[in-house]
Amino acid sequence: MDVLFAEADGTATHADVRDHVVERNARLALDMDASLVNGEVVADLVDLFPGSRYVLTVREPNAWLDSMANHSLAHETPAHWVRWRELRFRSAELTHPPEEAAWRERGALHPRLRLFGIGSPKSGTHSLEGVFAENYRTAHVPERVLAHCAPLLERWFPERLA
Repeated sequence: MDVLFAEADGTATHADVRDHVVERNARLALDMDASLVNGEVVADLVDLFPGSRYVLTVREPNAWLDSMANHSLAHETPAHWVRWRELRFRSAELTHPPEEAAWRERGALHPRLRLFGIGSPKSGTHSLEGVFAENYRTAHVPERVLAHCAPLLERWFPERLA
């Protein structure tokens, strides 16, 4: 992450990022690298390691959203992940509709992905109440999922559209 932060700050070049990817690969000698950060350098990975194989996991959007919400509500977000989220999703540049106010107030919204305020019975004491909980699976949530995930749902989860 640090080299990507440095690139964003202008203190490193993309060549530095690529050098770091090669060095990290040699140093760790992993059989499989499942780092979340790889998503930001996937084009470089393909270019730098042409004989490699890649696995793309596809998860049903509502299940992913529930998991992300429960994790965000149950755990304090470390500072480096807050910075990562801001860099990746450009949080400061985006606004939120009123239905997402509860997420915004908690600093837990990923606006680049346009996630929305939800709660879940599984999140127990961490679930938000009032207007936030009322938005769970109301019109706002299905509309947002369809607006952003319809092609994914049509291809991999057509039964969810029925």
